[in-house]
Amino acid sequence: MNQAWEESFKGEVPPARTSVIVAGLPLGAEVEIEFQLVVAQAT
Repeated sequence: MNQAWEESFKGEVPPARTSVIVAGLPLGAEVEIEFQLVVAQAT
């Protein structure tokens, strides 16, 4: 995972990330995706 992350953002400051290990996800999901975004305010 670290290698793919580094290759994806080579030469850039990568976004923050989190990793969580759980016994199982709801509805049998295989991955959980978390994201955050910043919305610029109009001036």
